[in-house]
Amino acid sequence: MERLKNRALVVKAQKEGWTFLPLPKRLHDDQERTPCDVKLLHACEGLIVEWAGLVSDFLRQNPARPLAEGLEPRPSEEFDFWSNRLRNLELILQQMTSGGARRVASLLGSAEGAYRSALKDMHADAQKGLAEAQDADDNLRPLRCEVERLELLEYPQVKGERGSRDVRCHSSACDRQLRDNMAAVMQTVRRLWIGSRFHCKPCWIVVLLQEICNLFIHRSREFLNGQEVMRGLVSDPARVLDDVRVVTLTLQTLKDKYIHHRMLLEQQVSAHFSQFRDLRPRDTSQLRGTRGHAHSGQRKTLTRSVDPTPPR
Repeated sequence: MERLKNRALVVKAQKEGWTFLPLPKRLHDDQERTPCDVKLLHACEGLIVEWAGLVSDFLRQNPARPLAEGLEPRPSEEFDFWSNRLRNLELILQQMTSGGARRVASLLGSAEGAYRSALKDMHADAQKGLAEAQDADDNLRPLRCEVERLELLEYPQVKGERGSRDVRCHSSACDRQLRDNMAAVMQTVRRLWIGSRFHCKPCWIVVLLQEICNLFIHRSREFLNGQEVMRGLVSDPARVLDDVRVVTLTLQTLKDKYIHHRMLLEQQVSAHFSQFRDLRPRDTSQLRGTRGHAHSGQRKTLTRSVDPTPPR
């Protein structure tokens, strides 16, 4: 019955987004126990095995998993992953340093249990994971602010009478603001690469850049609704062409800002860490654009197909 109750508490906590580490009921009994309570010792050893599985499963969670499964995560999911991971690891360590957990460790130590070292290793792994999550959460916070500002912006959509001065000024102002925010996002990514202790690795930055690309692809799809585009090709192809050009230029700007800040990063690496000249972020150039380049290519193809201007 106790095991079933603990299992239910573990499952409930996992659904709520945190990890529950159960304790043996006998540990809280006030009755006097012999110095070596065999049943309680076995219960604590089984408990360590269960804790190890719960903590290990949690630490193996990877923010890149949605991408590996073919999904299209955006930066907000990355931010939430690390903030939730930080909070959960704090709760895990609180439970592992509670009075009940200390009694378990004391019992295993006094009985020279073989699981004492496993408990120490588990605690060390949780502390290392906490330091990693804290580093990621701290360094991602400025990027979260920039991405949230970017998400509030709209594409410089043409509204009102085509060609009017007010429309052109509004579109130009929106375009400048969008470009400035793109530059701020890429600059923050570069600073994150430099400032993070745990995540200054191409594989992690690639995931983040892919999520940023997914954000723009999602925004592009919202701006260029497929059904509306097909209807517009019949009723007003010139307006559809304008919208496609806006998306194409926006994605090209994102690529240009990325290349610019990648070059700045390469210069900093060459200037300050000459012994690491081979550590160039070119891998991010190769992997980051899998969906971004394909999406941009599709927009350019659509532009050419509906452009009424004959080639020169």
